[in-house]
Amino acid sequence: MTRRRMPAEWEPHKATWIAWPYMESDFPGKLDAVRWAFCEFIRHVSKVETLNILCCTDELEEDLRNRLTRQQITGDIRVHRAAYNRSWLRDSGPIGVVGDTPEWVSYLFTGWGALPEVELDQTIPDFIAKASKINLHRAPAERGKPVLEGGMLDVSGDGLIMVTEECLLSETQQRNVGFTKQDYESIFANDLGAPHAIWLPWGVSGDDTHGHIDNVARFIAPRTVVVASADKHDKEQYEKLQENISVLRAYKTPEGEALKVIELPFPEPRYCDDQRWAAGYLNFYFANGIVLVPTYNDERDRHALGILAENLPGRKVIGIHCGDWILGGGTLHCSTQQEPAWTLLS
Repeated sequence: MTRRRMPAEWEPHKATWIAWPYMESDFPGKLDAVRWAFCEFIRHVSKVETLNILCCTDELEEDLRNRLTRQQITGDIRVHRAAYNRSWLRDSGPIGVVGDTPEWVSYLFTGWGALPEVELDQTIPDFIAKASKINLHRAPAERGKPVLEGGMLDVSGDGLIMVTEECLLSETQQRNVGFTKQDYESIFANDLGAPHAIWLPWGVSGDDTHGHIDNVARFIAPRTVVVASADKHDKEQYEKLQENISVLRAYKTPEGEALKVIELPFPEPRYCDDQRWAAGYLNFYFANGIVLVPTYNDERDRHALGILAENLPGRKVIGIHCGDWILGGGTLHCSTQQEPAWTLLS
């Protein structure tokens, strides 16, 4: 029997799924600019794999196609008519799992424990499963269907998974009342083939999801992790991020292996109406042969891109300006869901 597992994001993809944004309230005064940024993302990903784009109305599809035509973007793009509230498919979309029987795994999405408008987002897993012709498994747990979001977790593809205590265990924006580390670890092992959890204490400042790991630390190889770090002048989060780094440096796998830990700096803090945004470089996205990285017209952009390029030989590292995109609370990784190559050997 082939071991069931969630592949690492850098493993081969069959496709990427995104949704064309339309809620003005998510990007106040910046929706038009964000759509142009989406086009830059589409330009690069559609060159290396199929890009599936959800649109919920004729008007949205017309707007999308007009922008693609004006920019002469002609890659492998497929547009689907589907209902959704927001464009954050990392959290509302299903998770691809490979093994003897490949399938999508879906959990309940409740708007990060904070937003009421999620009814249409909850239909996305069924739509993607039907469109991709891959079975959807709505994962049960001992205490009923859990609330889990793709941005909560990051996997090595061979048994390790990273999460934050701030997101999964805090009473703030609480998703699963009464759940313990053991409850979550049972789900990770049984559903995702990741029995070894690395619990980091903290998320980053300004994150409206209250601690998603995809703003904090990411695997870029089975035993290599990049992690957000701040300088001492960033008093709001310097010590917390140092705690995360210390946990990663001290971690040993069940086989006694240490992790290679690489720090990625933060850009200058970004604010809007006195609210800090989670503008950082960890929300990057792997597609076939490339990695797309959020940038912010900041002097540290080049440094962050250089660190990733140095540690990802053979993969093109491309910056996408996300100074407007981040006003929605997330950027590239938050907006995507990869469809793995279902024939991946486990």
